[in-house]
Amino acid sequence: NGKTVNCEDYFNGEVAYLKSVDSHWDLTIDPGNIRYKTFTKTQLANAFGVKSPNIEVTSHTESGYVKNVTVNGKTYTGREVREKLGLVSSCFQIDLTSKGYKFTTKGSGHGVGMSQYGAQAMAKENKSYKEILHHYYQNVEIKRIDS
Repeated sequence: NGKTVNCEDYFNGEVAYLKSVDSHWDLTIDPGNIRYKTFTKTQLANAFGVKSPNIEVTSHTESGYVKNVTVNGKTYTGREVREKLGLVSSCFQIDLTSKGYKFTTKGSGHGVGMSQYGAQAMAKENKSYKEILHHYYQNVEIKRIDS
């Protein structure tokens, strides 16, 4: 969605250098940045173990990824929904269509740390590896370690 996500918003626990940063390059360089996947009511019911699904995104992280989803009164994290449904990203929206529940995802993967597409775009802008690493991993020191 043009941003990475804080570590604690996806994994358990905070990591000081894994904070959300701008990654606007993803929106234009990634040819598959936006993807669609539709599930029938029966498919969703089976995935969540309910008779008739009532699904709603109830909160987002500061960087726009899905934080919580409620299915028939039970709360799931965006990560749990991504994993249950095999979505490519936990940055998604849900729309009810005539064909079922349409999930529109943005980006690929968990969104924590360095974006591969963002790093590629920065390299194409002649940014050095140090500039790229310092952008995605804020307040880190890069140094050579001799063995």
